Amino acid sequence: MHIGAHIDFVGRYSMEDNDKPDEDTPEWEKMEEPYWGGYETLNMEAAVIYLTGKLGDKVSYAIGEALVMPVYEGDSVTPVPGATLLDARITWNITESIALKMGRYIPATSMSVSPHRLSIHHLVDPPMMIKGSGYLLNLIPLPRFQTGVGISVESGPTIISWDFFNGNEVLSPDSLSDVDRCKGGVFKVAVNGGGFHAGVYYLNEQSDSDDTINFEIMPGIPMEIKLNNNNVTQWGMELAYTSERIIAAFEYLDTVLDLRDTDVPDLKQMSYYFLAGAGLGPAQLVLRYEFAEAGYDEFLNDMAGGAVLGNVPDQQVNYTLGVNYSLNDNTTIALNYAWRHPELYEADFDWDGDTEDVDWPDINEASILVELDLL
Repeated sequence: MHIGAHIDFVGRYSMEDNDKPDEDTPEWEKMEEPYWGGYETLNMEAAVIYLTGKLGDKVSYAIGEALVMPVYEGDSVTPVPGATLLDARITWNITESIALKMGRYIPATSMSVSPHRLSIHHLVDPPMMIKGSGYLLNLIPLPRFQTGVGISVESGPTIISWDFFNGNEVLSPDSLSDVDRCKGGVFKVAVNGGGFHAGVYYLNEQSDSDDTINFEIMPGIPMEIKLNNNNVTQWGMELAYTSERIIAAFEYLDTVLDLRDTDVPDLKQMSYYFLAGAGLGPAQLVLRYEFAEAGYDEFLNDMAGGAVLGNVPDQQVNYTLGVNYSLNDNTTIALNYAWRHPELYEADFDWDGDTEDVDWPDINEASILVELDLL
């Protein structure tokens, strides 16, 4: 039996961008040049405890718990401190090449879907396609820890896996929870050898949710979406190379949300990233480029009957440069600088029949991470 822990202490600083509007500034002018107020934070962003062990020669188990830390913002404290169950799985190695997994675990999708660890993500933040978000940019997430059952078959360098699980309730208030009304399955094939990794996966998820989402697509313009009988399909591919001094990775994810039994058009999203890094002794230099397209331009405009809307960015480009320094086998310091650029098509904010360009603020963030990894 082994008890391990993983803790991230993170400090972040982001400068403001665009002028702060006056109180009497019209809403459409605020939307044409959104204000970014910046921030300064210092928090323990991750604290995970794991218990792992074996039951005989063929059965292993893992139980993981994440501690939710309070975030202090002025006079408010969010969220309420507590604990969340991550992992609770049993793996039965039926033979040397066939394994059966059951319980609560991460289904086999992206190689980067994991609680944050520098050994996996190499930077302070995971990519947008893994986080499921950007600046005002919401992406349908890949499944995290879900309750299900899966089987994997390994033959030489090839691993084939299939998982069936309670799925994410897409777009509902419980979007990261597994619920009985939602079921999903994912099939993945991966190949490893000589430091190289390649994989491709396909996911399908269906829900019989009765939830309804109410929101404003623009100030004063409400919109209602009924989520009954929705269907999500996602497919992704990944390539990676790792050696003692060099790392390189590419991932692509394509997502389609079909709100069946409604007249709402499909929401189509796409994201990808490139990552490259080089190491020298205990230091490592890492650069990542990423792009995400949320599909709002067609989705929201079609729902609004063809009106040109512009209250949310539709695309985002991120560049992140990082330096990691390993103090010992368990402790690493990371310094990151991230430039995040949201983009949007032209929009008619003042409803005068003419479209205007949107000056979305560039988000510049410097961060420092101290990671203690005892897993």
